[in-house]
Amino acid sequence: MSTMWHLMALDHKGVFKDKSEVVEVASGLSDEEFPMFVLYAILGDGDVNIKKKRIRLIMGHSKLELWNNIIERLKNLGFRIDSDYEHAVVYIVKSSKAIELAKKMLGDSAIKTLVKDLVQLPDAEKPRRLIELSGMEPRPLGRSSIEVAGVSMNVHVNNNGTVELRTWRKDYGEAKAVQEMLRDAGYDAGLSRQRANSRSTWACT
Repeated sequence: MSTMWHLMALDHKGVFKDKSEVVEVASGLSDEEFPMFVLYAILGDGDVNIKKKRIRLIMGHSKLELWNNIIERLKNLGFRIDSDYEHAVVYIVKSSKAIELAKKMLGDSAIKTLVKDLVQLPDAEKPRRLIELSGMEPRPLGRSSIEVAGVSMNVHVNNNGTVELRTWRKDYGEAKAVQEMLRDAGYDAGLSRQRANSRSTWACT
């Protein structure tokens, strides 16, 4: 006995005039609805890595300006730029934030049932990994770490008893971006170059 699947694409040209209207509608989604939009985006232009506990979303440079409001909302969910190529930018969310996002995306029972149905297909690796990720328990940050404005920082106690929060980046541009992010959040973050074993890193404190 064999089974034949008939798939039919729906034409939504009469619903939305252009991509800008889609972006406008997506930008207006509530905090409960927006993760569902992200789910569809990941199933189309993203990937899920169980071993590294991460979710990636690939966006072409041509979309960046149009999707500006959506990108800001993605950042609120924990997405950060991972790689910037000639024609596309890769946004990534990982660790506990990726697990939390997976749980949110599959929070609606109807959506979760739909994704579980997709898992039955032989090549449905992406939704299968997404369900597996949503079933994981996030690992809390250790006592020596704290998250500030979306940035994981180490707690360092100086000899004089004062406490500093520090994070390191190998690339100056990345370190500068972290500094600006912290300053935008109201923190007086400094930037200094650290040298060890002939290698340089940038510390943001």
